[in-house]
Amino acid sequence: MSSVCDNSTVAFEFSVQGIIAAWIFATTSLLGIPGNILVIVAVALSQQLQTSTNIFVVALAVIDLLNCLLLPVQVMSLLGIGRSFAFDWTCTIDAVCMYVFLGISVSTLNLIAYNRFYMITKAGRDYTRLFTKTNMAAMLLGVGGTISTVTVVFAATGIAKFGHYEGICAHVEGKSYTYLSGVSLLTSLIVIVVCYVKIYKHVKRHLRHVVSIKDNSVSETVTIVALPSECPQARELREEPKPVNAGFAQRQRELETKITTNMLIVIVFFFLCVCPSILTLILPGDQQASAIIVAIIALNSCLNPLIYAWKHPVFRHVFKCIIGRKIREIKEPTQWARSLRRTVNVTDQ
Repeated sequence: MSSVCDNSTVAFEFSVQGIIAAWIFATTSLLGIPGNILVIVAVALSQQLQTSTNIFVVALAVIDLLNCLLLPVQVMSLLGIGRSFAFDWTCTIDAVCMYVFLGISVSTLNLIAYNRFYMITKAGRDYTRLFTKTNMAAMLLGVGGTISTVTVVFAATGIAKFGHYEGICAHVEGKSYTYLSGVSLLTSLIVIVVCYVKIYKHVKRHLRHVVSIKDNSVSETVTIVALPSECPQARELREEPKPVNAGFAQRQRELETKITTNMLIVIVFFFLCVCPSILTLILPGDQQASAIIVAIIALNSCLNPLIYAWKHPVFRHVFKCIIGRKIREIKEPTQWARSLRRTVNVTDQ
């Protein structure tokens, strides 16, 4: 690993590719820090959001927040700001942490996908037995511990080298780590796609069964499994009377289309953020491409709050209350939210 700043490095830092990568890192940090903080604060303020399934969402927000806090170092590295021996060490630590955080983030997306799949396709009793708070905490600790240990061991033993190279703080050498990362990302991609495809097929099959019921004279009680706009926050609607008629059938078709669209959004964004990194296996010597590819992977840290939280109706409501300083309007507030209400009322007076 070399930390010497030669002419080629300087040329790259101020090339179009380097500036684009720096802009992506800066944008991700500026959007990701407030976005992920909003997710964490929203869960802390609303009892509606304090569900066992949102443990994964909060964990994802925490990891993405930490990653976004490190991204300014990447911007400094690409623009050649603050070069020194101390910065080289900072760059090395930043690179190791970034790969750890990104690995945990992608793995958490896998857990969310499997959680949604299990909740929708399995019996409620089986779901509550498997996804207890203790089990989910163990899953997160297991994933985080494994990824952290593997990355640190690879870095400490020299199997993989991290640091400043060609304008970016990243993985510098070590084919074993490169291939391991590529296989892990590809596996994660397959798991997420399979989970959401199975969810879609299950819901589609159920909706077709509902529409096929022919009883125009009597309103029957049916249970509909639906995915709201944010996909990973899938939920089962409570049983309620639904008249089986042409209008109802049309609504089911519209719902089916909405489900397809939402799933495509999740899969497409994940493809966009993950697939470029797999290309580094094909283009290992293209360092300019590597800078942009790492930046695109990091971009996922600011997209997650938008995809997994912003379109969620409850999250959206709490976000608006937080931004508009209307804490009193939060439905089912926590004790902390109630204390903030009193504070705001005293301040207003």
